[in-house]
Amino acid sequence: REERELSNIYYEEGSNSNEHYYSRRRRRVKVMKVVVCTVVVAGMTILYKISVDQGMSLRVLIAYRYIFWSTLLCPLAFFLE
Repeated sequence: REERELSNIYYEEGSNSNEHYYSRRRRRVKVMKVVVCTVVVAGMTILYKISVDQGMSLRVLIAYRYIFWSTLLCPLAFFLE
């Protein structure tokens, strides 16, 4: 009986431990996605700064960015949709 009372503290009534586990897992996955996106943006910013400081044209750099992401995202969009 005491175990049941303790479990009600952590879980809503009618839910099981699997639902609680997966909801925590979903939250962790969302946080990891945000962290990965932040790291990628920071890396791209650093690479832009280094490239421009070494004399690369900003127009060429932007063109490379569009070409790279288009070649990456078009197949992803095609296969995932």
